[in-house]
Amino acid sequence: MDVMSVGGDCDAATAGRSRQQVSDEAHLERLANLGQLSASIMHEINGPLTYLLLSLESLAANARDEETRKTVRAAIEGACFAALSTPRKFVGRFSSQSTT
Repeated sequence: MDVMSVGGDCDAATAGRSRQQVSDEAHLERLANLGQLSASIMHEINGPLTYLLLSLESLAANARDEETRKTVRAAIEGACFAALSTPRKFVGRFSSQSTT
């Protein structure tokens, strides 16, 4: 009878560890999917953003006065900041939800 009792305890411990492994694997899969989604979104944003930034750079280079150059360069800096901060906020919102 003692052998059966020990075997039962091992099975319960194995089942608990197995449930934890399944939970950990599911969490890792969600994180991997989030990474793929983020990469896809950034890929789609990158094309139009690159066009916009190159156009602004061309405008700044061909501007006739210094004030126009400064204004265009400020627009470029703002666009770059927005392009980087928005996806980070998106990813941050979902990654904090997946860890809870």
